[in-house]
Amino acid sequence: MRILFFHYGDEAWFGIAYLSAVLKNAGHRTDLLLYPPLDLYMNLPFFRKHIEKRLMDQARAFRPDLIAFSATTYAYKTVKKMAARLKQALNAPHVVGGIHPTALPEYVLTTADFDVACLGEGEGALLDLVGRMDAGADITGIENLYIKRGGVVFRNPVRPLIQDLDSLPFPDYDIFAPFGVITGDYAITTSRGCPYSCTYCCNHFYKGLYKGKGRYVRRRSVDNVIEELKINRKRFGFERVYFWDDVFCRDIPWLEEFSEKYRKAIGLPFHCLSRPETLTAETVGLIKAAGCSHVNIGIESGNEHIRKHVLNRHMSDEQIIRAAELVKRHGIKLNVFNMFGIPEEGPSEMWDTIRLNEKISPDGTFGFLLEPFPGTKILDYAKEKKMVTPDQEKDLKEGAIAGLQQNDARTGLNHPHHALALRLKTLLPVMAISPRWLKPFWKYQMKKRRNSRVSLFVYFLYLVGADPSRVKYKAEEFFRLLFYYILPGRTHRQAKDYTHPPESFSKNRMRP
Repeated sequence: MRILFFHYGDEAWFGIAYLSAVLKNAGHRTDLLLYPPLDLYMNLPFFRKHIEKRLMDQARAFRPDLIAFSATTYAYKTVKKMAARLKQALNAPHVVGGIHPTALPEYVLTTADFDVACLGEGEGALLDLVGRMDAGADITGIENLYIKRGGVVFRNPVRPLIQDLDSLPFPDYDIFAPFGVITGDYAITTSRGCPYSCTYCCNHFYKGLYKGKGRYVRRRSVDNVIEELKINRKRFGFERVYFWDDVFCRDIPWLEEFSEKYRKAIGLPFHCLSRPETLTAETVGLIKAAGCSHVNIGIESGNEHIRKHVLNRHMSDEQIIRAAELVKRHGIKLNVFNMFGIPEEGPSEMWDTIRLNEKISPDGTFGFLLEPFPGTKILDYAKEKKMVTPDQEKDLKEGAIAGLQQNDARTGLNHPHHALALRLKTLLPVMAISPRWLKPFWKYQMKKRRNSRVSLFVYFLYLVGADPSRVKYKAEEFFRLLFYYILPGRTHRQAKDYTHPPESFSKNRMRP
């Protein structure tokens, strides 16, 4: 069968890459529609119209038997729109997966042009779906899938979690390579699942979904990770590795083996994500020895009460400060995440976040407004506090949220101090990278009662301030992606015959 993936983004996404690899290993053909997220950065209706036409031309040329969509809440608005256009043009069955349909499977099936919604891990479910479709068999009883048939939704339980991650094929990044989005950072994950349950994150929701279905936090072997990096470094020539594990520094025996083998076999600088509680002298020393250049951690709130009792992040200010000192002492760049506009957060608590950032003095800073995503406990909490109206909840379900352009729109949360939250999240990253003599100016701007036009300008500085080197890579990749669609004669690249998949993702074979 011919399966066409749709992804709204400007980078290679390993979720789709894993699904494509599983399908190709089973003898199916896959291709990709990659839609650049122009509206996240700027309003360019001409380019959007041009790109959508190219996407439609590519879809018609591929003649898919099934179209598979990946949807976060941020992406859902565009995904839904393109699903309607593709359904009208091709009338191929549509399956949608990702966190948004996992949280709202019946909603997406009954309000949009999707025939199947996939909950949770999709490798086995998609392989079963394609196999049964190819054989002309009934699909209504496949685990992990909600299926819409004649106005009726068939609801199936999830299958057990994949316990042996080494059994999965290596992700198929070949479908992303022609778009020029694998040049700087190589995205990889060594694990699935997170041991923590922050109220604003999807992990506590997934834990409930998979209760009794196997160990939630799982990790690949070091040798399996190294082998993927060795093979794909030869294929794509990337310059840096970005480990997307929720918490990278949590397993000391694994880190000890990884540190030695990665340094010898790969030797490239890498980013990783972690938590302050896991950053000890031992773990930081191990990732430094391996070649870690950047560590990203979440502060989220500088107020301990908000962190512990609203966000369910049980870490003290002392733990955060000590972790930051360790990282910087080892010569590793420290990036931090901060949220503003949290329920129960007033001006005093917001300024606690500013003060904690000043104490640890990170190298890069991310600032966000809290979005109460569907399926999260923070949404339920906000609804109890009358901070989310029915109309706002409907907007959340439709993916009509602010995204990166939060300077121009409210979030899904009706926060009494929204204006201050917006001002602080915008100006904090810029203040963090400013010379000491300029910091008082940004503090003065933060204390103004109105958001000035300065915020619109520094919004772009904020993106650079988070991580200048990563912004360089992402800017290059984003413009390559634009040129892919803008230059004439590049409307479609014929899908290759992958009956015998390349080594980059066929080393391991997953069976249904």
